Amino acid sequence: MTAFFKNLQKRAKGLSCLISSKTQDLVDRYKSDPGLYASEKLGITLTAEQKHILELMLIPPYKVLVRAGHVVGKSLTAAVATSWLYDTRNPVFIITTAPKEEQVKNILWRELRKIRKKAGLGGFTGPSGCTLKDSAEHLAIGITASDSHSFAGKHELNTYVIIDEAGGVRPEFFQTAETMLCGNEYGELVILNPLSTACQAYIEERSGTYHVVTMSCLDHPNIAAELAGDKAPYPAAIRLQRVYDMISKWCDVVPKSEGKGDRDFEFSPGSNNWWRPGPECEARVLGLWPSAGSNTIWSELLFQRCRNNQIKIKPHWRTAIGCDVARYGDDLTEIAVRQGPCLVHLESHSGWSMDKICGRLKQLCIQFQGPEESKQVR
Repeated sequence: MTAFFKNLQKRAKGLSCLISSKTQDLVDRYKSDPGLYASEKLGITLTAEQKHILELMLIPPYKVLVRAGHVVGKSLTAAVATSWLYDTRNPVFIITTAPKEEQVKNILWRELRKIRKKAGLGGFTGPSGCTLKDSAEHLAIGITASDSHSFAGKHELNTYVIIDEAGGVRPEFFQTAETMLCGNEYGELVILNPLSTACQAYIEERSGTYHVVTMSCLDHPNIAAELAGDKAPYPAAIRLQRVYDMISKWCDVVPKSEGKGDRDFEFSPGSNNWWRPGPECEARVLGLWPSAGSNTIWSELLFQRCRNNQIKIKPHWRTAIGCDVARYGDDLTEIAVRQGPCLVHLESHSGWSMDKICGRLKQLCIQFQGPEESKQVR
């Protein structure tokens, strides 16, 4: 009898090792295939765009910025990203944040709880808390972007930052997040409706350090399906009638012959008219920064015109240097160099003393002085 139980125990141990090995094999597969994870573990079929966004988090610089129209699945993408990273990486520290508490609890984490509950996955601490955790080295948390110090100084082995509704997140949060992206594996996912260029997310996109993805309502699979007379494959996402309502409200109709290829678009099959989007349509439907500024000095269109209107510097043009000093707090000292009508150099610095700022200005005077200007810097 003793031999029987020992043999049974041995077989059970072998079976346990086999199950553990198979589980690890699945984790390894899911780690580099978020679409497969979403399908097999969560029972969710991602759109091609959602899958592409998550896959970009695996490609240097491991930072993705998503500009999205309304109801195209951006919050679901953030929730799937959080669940995928948590289940396929250990140790891992995932921070999700948004400008307001209700955005953290009632959008991203509500979606996260729903998809994990449906899939039979747990890990939450408390019935309504914004924490997934099974050890101090394996957790995901949701916090409000009201104080950048609330997650400053956290430097874990594998760190990921997910910023939802990023248009309302202040500059210091992006700066703090940047210091946390270190270790063997890390990444950042920034998602927003691009309602105004007067936000740090716009500056982050312009930095060129992100993969940038646009989620337009017009490109959603539901719209193509319903235009073809088929059922919408994603019933909870944007629908054709809603798109018609928005473009009718926020666009002007122009003859097809006057349609411009940059932002004007054709939507009604067989129509001789095109739609010319206003700022609301650009942001809320097309996922584009508004080309006309409503509360900003620089609109997206004006910025692009300035970039395209490059002028060759002439030797006789004099150099001018402007400096906006910020010695204290979270503001940055900004320095701009202009030669004639052309802006030739920009730089920003944090916490510099007056002596250091003055020294840098002298260096720039020497660096950018024209051939007809004085060779002596006082």
